[in-house]
Amino acid sequence: MSEKLDATDLRLRLILIVEKLAKASSTGLATHGEIVAEMMVVEGSTHGSGKRLLNRVWHRGWLERPFYGCYRLAAEAYEILENAGIEV
Repeated sequence: MSEKLDATDLRLRLILIVEKLAKASSTGLATHGEIVAEMMVVEGSTHGSGKRLLNRVWHRGWLERPFYGCYRLAAEAYEILENAGIEV
């Protein structure tokens, strides 16, 4: 059970990383490389695990990909953050 909570917590942290990078960008999008690099620095994850987690979160519908390799949060991700009590 604690593994599932840890995985959910990691997904929330990934959503926050995407939001931070997208806000810092002039286009409002975070690139794939930036997200994976930030995951490697902040979470200590490997390149492959960062890519897999990003892909899983995208397939859940929490991220939008308007251009290939560029991501931003979907409305569902904002709801998840709101339910978790996190303001963005």
